[in-house]
Amino acid sequence: MDVKLVDADVEGQSSVGALIGYAESTDISRCSSDGTVSGQEYVVGGLVGEIDAGSLSFCSSFSIVSSYGISGGLVGAVSSGAVVSSCYATGEVRVEVRREGDGSSGGGLIGFSQGSSTDWVTVSSCYATGNVSTADDHAGGLIGYVDNTEIENCYASGDVSGTSYVGGLVGRAANNTVVTFSYATGAVTAEIGYAGGLVGCADKTTTTIRDSFAANGTIIFTGEDATPTFHRVAGFSYTNQLTNLYANVAMAVGNVTVTTESNASGVDGDSKSITEDFQSIAFFSDTQWTDADAWSTDVWTFSDDDYPHLNWEG
Repeated sequence: MDVKLVDADVEGQSSVGALIGYAESTDISRCSSDGTVSGQEYVVGGLVGEIDAGSLSFCSSFSIVSSYGISGGLVGAVSSGAVVSSCYATGEVRVEVRREGDGSSGGGLIGFSQGSSTDWVTVSSCYATGNVSTADDHAGGLIGYVDNTEIENCYASGDVSGTSYVGGLVGRAANNTVVTFSYATGAVTAEIGYAGGLVGCADKTTTTIRDSFAANGTIIFTGEDATPTFHRVAGFSYTNQLTNLYANVAMAVGNVTVTTESNASGVDGDSKSITEDFQSIAFFSDTQWTDADAWSTDVWTFSDDDYPHLNWEG
């Protein structure tokens, strides 16, 4: 499959995508779309609405995506062992709600990811640059909500905003979620609840976050009636499986710059400089990482004046 859609204008109810609405056990490769994709209900993606099993590789979307439930810059929702690799999305993602309590989930790449305990979803070597906004919970620069999902070698640079569970990379990391070798740089804004530079909330003890960094400039609280839980890496964490995590030393969290935290196994991470560390070849070749696969030159390209980029980007 090798398809390029230009100036698409697609509107539907649910399971809406510029190329495919719903794909089951289907392998999709080297496809792209741009334009606008919108849905009046749940599950809308810039290229594909839903993927159940199957795979998506070397695909992209430049589409603006909106819905009243779940929106993803590339895919609305993935499940049942789906594999998404070497893909990217650049379009803005918006999620509205019709009624209070309806719920929402928006991600720059994927809106909602839910595997099973025996058949995880894998997202690897992907990135998203579009801004993400949700009128309710679950907003992530890469993925809004994840469950039984592994994320590795990914990044997100768009600004992210929502009510709660807002993260620069992932909004909410639930059961059996693993995040490794990944980073986020966009501003994070939440009204109440949880917000973090990398993950808004890691709300299960089975979640693992390691060998990653948050280079965001700000995490902002806009609400008036509730006390937020904001931290530089993870807004809140029920897990102690946090390892080798780093954060921008100049990051402003709730209008306060956090400079004293130096715990690479904590929700605020160890303080590092953007220019001297995150944009430095030496930082990623250091021995501080968990294993030899961390920040591999087989996957990443490093420089002394920019963040790491994936090799396949060219």
